[in-house]
Order: sequence, then C-alpha cells, then structure tokens
Amino acid sequence: KKTWINMGSAILDNDDVPRQDDEDVLMSDHAVEKKKDDPVFSIELLRLYYARLFPYEEMCGWLGYEEGGNSLLSKREFVFTLEDEVWCRYKSFRDAVELKSAMLKEMPRKIDLGAIYNVSPIEHKVASNFKP
Repeated sequence: KKTWINMGSAILDNDDVPRQDDEDVLMSDHAVEKKKDDPVFSIELLRLYYARLFPYEEMCGWLGYEEGGNSLLSKREFVFTLEDEVWCRYKSFRDAVELKSAMLKEMPRKIDLGAIYNVSPIEHKVASNFKP
C-alpha cells in the first residue's frame, strides 16, 4: 500500500519515509489528515525534511549576504527551539554543511534568526565588545 507525502514541491512515497510504524501519514501544504490517535508532530518527518528537503545552501546564501566580499553568516545568530520549548541561543555557522549537521543532530522544532553581530555569537561570553 502506497502513502504519498506532499511537502511543498517534493513528493515522496512511503519507501522514502523513515518511521517506526506502518500507519498512513497524509500531508498536504496546509493541513494534516490523521487518524484519531496519531500524534500531530512527527520527529521522523522532521528528520526527513532536514535531511532531504531543507534549503541549506539557499538559506545560508540569503542570511549571510556578503559585505566587501566576505560572508556574514558566521556572525549571524541562530536560535534553536528544541523539544519542551528549550531555547539554544548564540549559535552560528560557517556554512551550509555546518548548519545541516547541527540541525540533524539537535532537531530544532523552531528556528529563530537573530542579528548580525560584530563577532561570532558563539564568542559572546569572551568578546569584550559584543554588539549587533
């Protein structure tokens, strides 16, 4: 039995979906159809999205726009909201590969974008003049 998952412009069949059980998951751009006792949130689908569909290169290009030929991505603050509303602030990444690795490891439920600082946000405790 085939289950189709429509995530924006990508359509995957159930052979591509990593999940623990064999129940149907039907998704569209705006709504989720589910059985009565199915959870609304699926960590497996989030992992799939971060692993195969999230536009890391485009996002990093947009957020790290260049100033004088240098990318400002490593000075941009990212805030990950993890399970149970735990916030992880002052994150920064040098490139799309580093961002993808962190997202697949930490599986944020939400990503907030912060200011571009004068130094990398990771160094906020040791920088003497840390400011946006």
